[in-house]
Formats: sequence, structure tokens, C-alpha cells
Amino acid sequence: MILSESLGSERDLDVDESNIALRICYAFKSKRTYMRSFKVGKEFTYKTIENSCIGDESESSVNVVLFENDDENSLEFLGDEKQIYLNKVMTDRDGAMSYICNGLFQGKTVSNTHIKDESQKIQFEFMQVDNHDMVKVIHGIKGVDNFGSIYYSISYIDSYEIESTPSKTELTGVAIKASRSFPCGSGDGTNDLIQVLVTD
Repeated sequence: MILSESLGSERDLDVDESNIALRICYAFKSKRTYMRSFKVGKEFTYKTIENSCIGDESESSVNVVLFENDDENSLEFLGDEKQIYLNKVMTDRDGAMSYICNGLFQGKTVSNTHIKDESQKIQFEFMQVDNHDMVKVIHGIKGVDNFGSIYYSISYIDSYEIESTPSKTELTGVAIKASRSFPCGSGDGTNDLIQVLVTD
């Protein structure tokens, strides 16, 4: 997907997408309970990679600690020096997927598009990659063309590869790999920020 494009049309998730999304939501619910009970205050290590618009690549290792943000009632990763790019922990109740999970848990048919506020919409794509469930969260910003028609241009895309196997207790619901892609100033290239959980 080229980030200079606009968001696609709004539609309901199909059966395959709904099944993947529901699997992720149950994994997120399990993760929320497990992490709050056993992982707050624990350290996690991520490998972070940045691929810049001019083709440069930088890589580093970052240690972060999981803490509970009482003000927002959410889980976040905090690092002393460098923050990872996607530091808020997505669960069934927190983050972009909460809209999807809430609807699916109620047995509703869920749209691929969610209105975040007056100027922003987000769209979801679900798929499987390397035996992991994957969700792409596409963020759109409202604009008006020369004819007065409203459109939403893609501002950035977050992608998460989720371990949603129920038996893997410590990793169930965890984003094994996450990335954020921004459009470059010209052309079709992207600036990619990637973080990979180090599990060894």
C-alpha cells in the first residue's frame, strides 16, 4: 500500500478476517490479565531498526520496563534512554483494536473502519504471516479536495505480528514484531520503524 493513497472503502470484515481478529482479541484479553498479574515491573528487550527514506538503516537494542499507567488504566513500556516506537501495550480494552474486540465479543458484525475523532479514521487489515496472526492499523487524516469532497489520506501504518497461540502463556497476545511506516516527502518510499521482541 502506498502511503500517499487514501483510505479504502468502508466494509464489514469477512469471515476469515473476523476469525483472525477474534483470535487476536482473545489473545489480547489473556495477555492483559497475565501481564498485569505477573509482568509489571519486569524488563523486556527489543531490537529496533530504522530504515530511512534515503536508504540508511540503523539498528540498536533497547531495554524497557513494563509499567501500569494508572491515569489511563493501561500498560506501557518505559525505557531510561531510548523509547521503543510502539510503547503502548495493545489489549482487548486498550489501543486501536479495542473497537474491534468490543464488537466481536458482543457477537456483532464489525466494520473495517473506525472513526477515531472528527479528523481521523482508522482502518484494519487482518492476515496470517509466518504462522502468526497480523493486523495492520492504517491511520487516515481528513481532507477536502477542490470539489468539496471529503477524503482521508493515509498518514502512517502500524503493523503487528501477534503470537495468538493460547498455549504459549508468556507470549500469548504479544507483538513478536511491530512496525510503523511513514510516507517520505517525495516518491513512494517509506520511513520504517521496526521493533522485534528478543525472546532468547
